[in-house]
Amino acid sequence: MDSEEAKNKLIMPLILGKVADTTMMFVEELGLQEGAAKMIMKAVNIDNARKAIIRIDNIYTAISDQNKYIQEELEKLGDIDDDPAYARKIEKAKSNILKKCKNTDYKKSLVIIDKAFSQAIKDIEEDPKHSKTALLHLCVAKAKECSLSVGTEEVEKINKQLLNFQLISGFAKQIKLPKGSEVEKQMQEFIQKVDDLEALAAQRAKAYPYLGITTVNSDTIE
Repeated sequence: MDSEEAKNKLIMPLILGKVADTTMMFVEELGLQEGAAKMIMKAVNIDNARKAIIRIDNIYTAISDQNKYIQEELEKLGDIDDDPAYARKIEKAKSNILKKCKNTDYKKSLVIIDKAFSQAIKDIEEDPKHSKTALLHLCVAKAKECSLSVGTEEVEKINKQLLNFQLISGFAKQIKLPKGSEVEKQMQEFIQKVDDLEALAAQRAKAYPYLGITTVNSDTIE
């Protein structure tokens, strides 16, 4: 490994360490602009970043849709306090929900939903004096909260990757390269792809009505 390559390898940890100004001074003083640019373009996977942005939207959209299906079935079910066939109707509602949810783009929450309705029947059987409707709604509310928590945990992991991408691409935009050089042309193409991703992130940012959350102005790529 030559000395320039070794210096270039020091740049990435500095960028991810959120010391961009200091890193840029290091790069410029040592004349490593072209080497740093090449390293960044080689290290960054634009397609993975695109998939990550889409995945976040898909996760929240799926869980929001699942909550919608749950709400619709509960409304159809209505008050079951005096209904002797409550167990069969709860199972039917669960079956309808899971059937619809299987068409969404996030399956980890299906087990949570399944267990919630089964738990509701069990709780009703163990506490017959309590409102059947209230026990069912309580179990469902916990399931919704748990599903969102599981989904959000996955989103946070994805966002960590996107934050690194944001730090690296933001640094890349500040590198001053020789006018008309081949590396400058390559970097312009790279930056255009980054700008396209930023537009995609803005396009995908929205409110999710059945979750009560929004990704507009979030910590994804801005």
